[in-house]
Amino acid sequence: MNDVSEAIKKVAENEASAVALAKELLDDGTKKVTVLLERRKIMPERMESPARSHQFCDVDGFTEYVGNNKTINTVVFCDVNETTIFAVLDDKAPKGFEIITLAPPYHPEFILLAETLLDKTLGIQEFARAVMRNKRVIKDTAGHSARNLAMIMQQIVVASETKQFIGDGKKQVNGVVTKTTIKAGSDVTDQLEIPDSFTVELPIYINTDPKRFDVDITITTKQQGVVAVVDCPELEVKKYEVFEEMVAGLKNLAGVSVVYGRPGRCDWNYNG
Repeated sequence: MNDVSEAIKKVAENEASAVALAKELLDDGTKKVTVLLERRKIMPERMESPARSHQFCDVDGFTEYVGNNKTINTVVFCDVNETTIFAVLDDKAPKGFEIITLAPPYHPEFILLAETLLDKTLGIQEFARAVMRNKRVIKDTAGHSARNLAMIMQQIVVASETKQFIGDGKKQVNGVVTKTTIKAGSDVTDQLEIPDSFTVELPIYINTDPKRFDVDITITTKQQGVVAVVDCPELEVKKYEVFEEMVAGLKNLAGVSVVYGRPGRCDWNYNG
């Protein structure tokens, strides 16, 4: 019986032991007793739920959730550089805190524009194809639609003029000079002004209002021929405007502190 008692003592946490006795009468009149020891799992009591750490993609859902779950100690941190907003539901919670995150993804139309046109150096034919792929968001610019812009760019050619100069004296030009100019490739397009920018209008992030901004075009020549250099210096300003619109809705939540920064925790340092 000592062995049985010892086995019962070794039962692990959240387990129980079940003991069954089987008696058997042997031929010589003696009794055989068999002890069956079984360990069974005990269903634990309901434990505390893990901390909430939801990540939202749209500002409307995030704002509504924070409004429904805020406390008197709710703090919202806005990280402009990462375009991310964090809501600490109870910043003074004695047993840990919960952080809800808003990280809006880019809108598919903006992703297409960025991947095909923005901050690119493209050959004229490639540029024309990229313009047509984004014709949905390109607005009429200087009288040109996306289709017209693509057609004009496809007709641009390079004209080179080479001259040889032979002269006397220090102020004279000696040698060969090549002058390269860019012009339209037909009499019709010779009369059209090649635009130096075009306007787009599209939402930058999911579930945000469309923004209108200009995209600059610089036509130049490289070894491979005529290229279009596409730049959009205004884009970062537009991204900031959208972020500020997200923050504005959160500032309207009563009793919620909205600050710029990121939440963080560090270990206590004790003196003595």
